[in-house]
Amino acid sequence: MIEFLLILAVLLIVFILNKYFKAFCASKLKIKLYFDDNKTTEQEEVKLNIELINRKFLIIPIFKINLFINKNIELEDESLKEDFDNEDFYTYTVVTSLLSYQRLKKSIILKPIKRGYYTIAANVTLIDIFGFTKVTLAVNNEIELFVTPKPKKIDECINDSTSMQGNSLVKRWIAPDPIFYSGVRPYNTHDSFKDIDWKATAKLGEFYVKKYDFTSDPSIMIFIDVFSGSETKTYDEIYIEKAISFAASLVNNAYKNKIPVGFGTNSYMKHYVKNIVFPDMSLNNIILINDMLTCMEYKSFDTFKNTMDKYIRSFMDNNIIVFIKYEMSRYLYNIARFLSSKNYKVCIFLYKNSDVQLNDKNIRISYFK
Repeated sequence: MIEFLLILAVLLIVFILNKYFKAFCASKLKIKLYFDDNKTTEQEEVKLNIELINRKFLIIPIFKINLFINKNIELEDESLKEDFDNEDFYTYTVVTSLLSYQRLKKSIILKPIKRGYYTIAANVTLIDIFGFTKVTLAVNNEIELFVTPKPKKIDECINDSTSMQGNSLVKRWIAPDPIFYSGVRPYNTHDSFKDIDWKATAKLGEFYVKKYDFTSDPSIMIFIDVFSGSETKTYDEIYIEKAISFAASLVNNAYKNKIPVGFGTNSYMKHYVKNIVFPDMSLNNIILINDMLTCMEYKSFDTFKNTMDKYIRSFMDNNIIVFIKYEMSRYLYNIARFLSSKNYKVCIFLYKNSDVQLNDKNIRISYFK
């Protein structure tokens, strides 16, 4: 009889503890996810921090955190991945315990392998000491990660073997070449010290810098058309990724050479509303463009023609217009001729080979890879 009463008492205590745990385990509990920096570049590691705070006496014996991570983001230890019924995500589970009034911080290293805008969601499962009671909670602060495309050298992006209209001139339009310069001009505060022409400086008594065979006070405006067909709304993911990588390389090169650069596209952008920024030399403008390149998706909000018709008359003087397109189209041909007639320099970079030639000193056709 005594044994029966003891068993009954134990079961009653377990029942009460389970009820108490279920009622209060989630109270005064703080779960925070954050990156040291939520902007990174392809193939660069980033640290995800998990901060847990228990502001009550009740101990959490088993604390499971399930992270839902996009498959384009790798773990430092790939063996810790757990697949579930979603082709785009995997789970990573952290198991720990949380004592009374304890603050705990854990970190994991992630490595994104593809540019893009990502979110990481999580839920937690709280389990009592007996393993009978489980309480699952969603973590409210879904966190964002912006992975910008990794810029390359311009020479690595342009396909010399298939270009038809003078790659050396094309490159001098989109980036100054120290071998080619046509004179000097007064020194400005944004000019590089290495560009000072010491002969002219000594002769004229003040600082002068080389004026490159480029254009006078140039700026570059880059456009990407995400359509992979001139007539139909089709999208080639490989083309779009290469176009974005090439544009990132052009933007990075322009910034290094202190050339104002702008960017526009007809791509729909996840988590972003702006689809065009005009040329500027500031770091903020470069960050803005990189954010746009990061958030571009494999679909458009409008046709290339409608986008151009909307913005074509907003171009500044001295713009070099760079079009990045899947293939040549009649509209692109016409708009290039129109811009040339207004004395703009036009660089057309195509992904698909074309037999079209434009015998115009202000227009160059080249190919990217």
